[in-house]
Order: sequence, then structure tokens, then C-alpha cells
Amino acid sequence: MWTRHRRIDFSDVDYPGTLFRADAANFRIPPTPRQIKYIIIHITGGPAQDEGPAINTFRHGPASAHYIVNRQGHVTQFVRDAHIANHVDNINSATNRDSIGIEHVNQWSHGIHMRPTHRQYEASARLVAWLCQRYNIPIVHDTRRHAPGIRGHIEEQPHSGHTACPNPAWDWHSYISLVQNIQVPNLDAFIASLARDPFPME
Repeated sequence: MWTRHRRIDFSDVDYPGTLFRADAANFRIPPTPRQIKYIIIHITGGPAQDEGPAINTFRHGPASAHYIVNRQGHVTQFVRDAHIANHVDNINSATNRDSIGIEHVNQWSHGIHMRPTHRQYEASARLVAWLCQRYNIPIVHDTRRHAPGIRGHIEEQPHSGHTACPNPAWDWHSYISLVQNIQVPNLDAFIASLARDPFPME
């Protein structure tokens, strides 16, 4: 069983639209400030319809990610942006060193193939738009390994066993359009205005 993660002190997160904070067990603090160049999109894939199993995994290791977006569109931060999460390959990989990893609760296993919800796509797009603005990452779906932009786990690590992470569940065309269309002069203020529950708890 997992216990609902606590609502956060907003001084303890990076993204101002974060609703919850939980600590991952496996992360690394780099010796020098890292240069964040790209964003890796993940889906949980398993049968769970909430973030409980992913939270338990991240709290005990070895896998971790910077953020989880659940199906209601609520964002939890696990690893600070300045730190290295273990979301692709191993904790010391070049991918982990240069990227932000975002997990999304979505089943794609045991014969059940679900798609992310509209709320989930919207919340993820706001998070990614904010990250791209903050770290000067181009808002493009670039499938080349280590290239600046946004791509899925299987595209960054094509020889891994994560063949459905997040493809084919993920609608890249619609998602990138959502991210690109978030054009707000003061994005921090806009995101912060949504942080006190953009959607009702479900």
C-alpha cells in the first residue's frame, strides 16, 4: 500500500505548477551545474490507474524520474531539476546527465491499451513548456539520441526493452502542438496561478 504523497512547500520544488512532492531514493547531485538539453517522456505502462506503484518504485529505487503526471493532471516532483534522475539506462548515462525525465500514468500492458487523458496531456504540456523556456530547449519532437528537444524513452534508448514507452500510446503531433501553443508572456506567473489545484481532486 502507498500513502498519498504530501502537498508541498513551494520552496522545495522547481516547477511552480507542482502539487505534490515526494523523494526518490536514487538520484545524483552532479559536481558541476548540468546543462539540460532535452526532455524524455515516459509512461508507466503497467496495469495501475494511479501513481502509487511508480511512487513506491521511485521511493525505493533503482528507477526515478524528475516528475510524474497522473491521469487527473496533477504533477508530483521527485528529483530536483539540478539533480540527475535514473530514468534511462543507468544513473551515470549521458542521457540522464543531460535530460529531465517525466513519467505519465498510463496502462499499456496485459492486452489493455489506454491513451493519456486530456487533462494529463494539458498538464504535461504546461510542464514541458515551462521547462523548455527555462532551459532553452527547442519545442520539437526530435527522435535523434542526445539531440536537443523532446522525445520518448524508446527513441532515446532504442535497444532497450521499453518498446511501448511511450509509443504507440503517445500522440506526438497533438502533444507538441499543445506545448507550442502555450505562449504566455509571464509563464511562471501563469503556471503558478494553476498550482492551487488546476483540476479538482478525483
